[in-house]
Amino acid sequence: MKKLYLNSIILILIVVSILFIDRAFSVDCNRDSDCDDDNRCTTDDCDNRQCKYTDVICTSANKCKVGSCSRSKGCEFTDKVCNDGNVCTNDGCNPQTGCVFNPVVCPNPPKCFTYTCTNPSGCTLQPISCDDNNACTVDQCDHNSGRCVNTPLNCNDGNLCTIDTCNPQTGCATIPVDCNDGTTCTTDSCIPNLGCQYMNVTCTNDVLNCGTVQCNGSIPGGCVNDYSVQPPIYCLDNNVCTNKFCIPGRGCVTTPISCDDVNLCTTDYCDSTLGCIHVPLNCNDGDACTTDTCRIDIGCVRTPISCDDNNECTNEMCDPGLGCIYQSVNCDDGSACTRDSCDPRSGCQNTQIFCNDGNLCTTDTCDPQVGCIYPPTNCSDGTLCTVDQCYPTVGCTYGPANCSSDPLNCLTATCVGAGPCMQTNTTQPPAYCEDNNLCTNAKCVVGIGCANEMVDCDDADECTLDTCYFDSGCYHWPKDCPPLKCFTSTCDPKKGCQYTQILCNDNNACTMDVCNPNSTNENPCEYTPVSCDDNNACTMDVCDTILGCQHLPVDCGDNPNACSLVTCYPSTGCGYVPVNCNDGTSCTSDSCDPATGCVYTPLICTNDVLNCGTVQCNSTLPGGCENDYSVQPPPYCLDQNPCTINECVVGVGCVITPLVCDDGNACTRDSCLDGFGCVSSTIECPNVPSVCEIPYCDTVLGCTTTPLNCTDNNICTTDTCDHTKGCVYDPIPGCGVSETPTPTPTPTVTNTPPFPKCLCPIHYVCVLDDHLCIPEKEIYDCQTCAQYGVECALGYECVEEELGLFKCVEENRCISCNDLNCHFNNSTCAYYENFDSRCKYIPSCISVL
Repeated sequence: MKKLYLNSIILILIVVSILFIDRAFSVDCNRDSDCDDDNRCTTDDCDNRQCKYTDVICTSANKCKVGSCSRSKGCEFTDKVCNDGNVCTNDGCNPQTGCVFNPVVCPNPPKCFTYTCTNPSGCTLQPISCDDNNACTVDQCDHNSGRCVNTPLNCNDGNLCTIDTCNPQTGCATIPVDCNDGTTCTTDSCIPNLGCQYMNVTCTNDVLNCGTVQCNGSIPGGCVNDYSVQPPIYCLDNNVCTNKFCIPGRGCVTTPISCDDVNLCTTDYCDSTLGCIHVPLNCNDGDACTTDTCRIDIGCVRTPISCDDNNECTNEMCDPGLGCIYQSVNCDDGSACTRDSCDPRSGCQNTQIFCNDGNLCTTDTCDPQVGCIYPPTNCSDGTLCTVDQCYPTVGCTYGPANCSSDPLNCLTATCVGAGPCMQTNTTQPPAYCEDNNLCTNAKCVVGIGCANEMVDCDDADECTLDTCYFDSGCYHWPKDCPPLKCFTSTCDPKKGCQYTQILCNDNNACTMDVCNPNSTNENPCEYTPVSCDDNNACTMDVCDTILGCQHLPVDCGDNPNACSLVTCYPSTGCGYVPVNCNDGTSCTSDSCDPATGCVYTPLICTNDVLNCGTVQCNSTLPGGCENDYSVQPPPYCLDQNPCTINECVVGVGCVITPLVCDDGNACTRDSCLDGFGCVSSTIECPNVPSVCEIPYCDTVLGCTTTPLNCTDNNICTTDTCDHTKGCVYDPIPGCGVSETPTPTPTPTVTNTPPFPKCLCPIHYVCVLDDHLCIPEKEIYDCQTCAQYGVECALGYECVEEELGLFKCVEENRCISCNDLNCHFNNSTCAYYENFDSRCKYIPSCISVL
């Protein structure tokens, strides 16, 4: 294929050369016009009778034009294409300089972002980095201000078994809490969500013999029984209704206590926690007409109540459900000449009305059917000594025509027959002072005249209004207590009007019920809706007419950002708190992706190669990375080449030296095979000229020879060896002739082993150090004897020494020539003495010429 390709190239070059020569030079021209090739892209010249064609170079002073040539038109210029294939440049052209590639100006980014331009993506929006290089802050950008906000990192791992701290270089770190309380009476542990737990050691009481076990934290085990505390605490059943004691050999004994208080007015029982309880007996018979009491000797006593209100103006009765009922007495006597009323002390009062029209010239009378009537008064006294007249304010007057009384001095004029007037003074008030008014007492004072005094109508009752009527005298009207808003009124004879406040209740838990004394409504009760606002933005406040204010939790909805948790703040309402992505190990870099949530990136640690350290991450250490110098050589110094020795020198680093393969056996040729390690091949010792010398290989000396043993064990022969013929057995004269043919020379036992200790069956080769035999044409790849196709050397067997580790070890038997195949290359089997094994002899194949 390569030859064909080369020939093609040569052929193309020949054709191009011919064309060029034909084009550049031609013959038979006398002048330049003879060379016109009708191609405006060449300059045609006749030079020494040969046409010469020179390509026209199309150039322009405008570096934004690209010249090309057309055979028919000549030079043509087109706009140069200035495209650098980079979307981050604006491609243009300057006629003086050529292509210009100006960087693209990306638009102003939104807050918390910046534009970068990369090819082929162009302007891409990238979040700004708010990393303050402080592992103890959560770094993010405020999208309202566009400024970085570095919020202190919450290192609380929610594990009460650790002390949480933060290192600005390494971030959150935890220190285990020491829960040891220094006493053997507790089992100390720690639970992440509860913290230190001290579980008391379980000690067993000697219950049968009344022993109380206790723990002594200063002695091993702690538990010891105390028999001095009686009764033991475990006999206390937490029931105060029993007596507790303990009998050795029997244990706890309890008996009930008596709660009888010898009182028939109580129900007696015992509560296991409170002890004796004496509940007062309920003697209420549900009858409002009895007073229910109890006597300790006989029990309930029910006495009928008295409904007498000491008021003669009411009729009393008792209803079992309502109690005393009072109905007003009807005092109407059916006479229009009486004023009907009722006095609480004396009962009905039918007082004759006083018919007085204020005119003393009428006679005031009363008709039971009609009432008061006033016929004219007859003032005639039938006496001639008087002048009979009537005055409405004075009434009938009878005085002599020339005789009159002296009211100023309380003198009364009299007439005897027709005699003169006589004025007399009496102890009784004169008749002219009598005003016929029952509300006054007549009285006359000399020098003053009539001086009548008012009657005292006060009845000492605060529930009456005392007044007086001139025709009937004193009268006591029942007092009406003036109404007060928000109160009901009653009257007490001694105290007067009494007021009780009205209780307003609309049976609605959602209103505040009050009575407004300033209300203009007939019903002064006002029911104002209560405010259920608990000033907690995390509750929805509603009111139930029965239950009252209810504060239902606000649903803050789902959060599309996996890096924050929805929460609710009582002062502001729904909000978000950052997710704590701390996984509790310093071997990861913890961050958060708004779409997927917490991201834990494994920490990249660097080996201390120069000082042979193998780095690993210790999650309990700040920073995590820690170099281990105990593993030597470190893994990174291992080149996986069995033909090298891998070492590490502190201060130098990895050192790799070639492996020297020497099995200490001069009978093997040792080398190192890439990928496999040391291999040894058996040296074939060369034949020697004399057949009397048997070549073999000594593991120390290498190839050497040993004399051929020609002893035939026949005393009648002289055994020698001929260097060309081999063993010669000459009969000894005078010695008996052997009746048997001369035996074939047989190799005998020698004390020099001519072979290595690893013997394999035919067509197998030995892996010396492991006593393994593998097929001739295969390559050893660290197989064990338990794998297919691999066998142990003769005299060894495959045994599992450790779990999964198989090895060839010596068999219990000794091998013999039957185990070897010596029928090749004129070889035969011989036995050699063995000094380092339990088998006295070991077989080997040797060459026989």
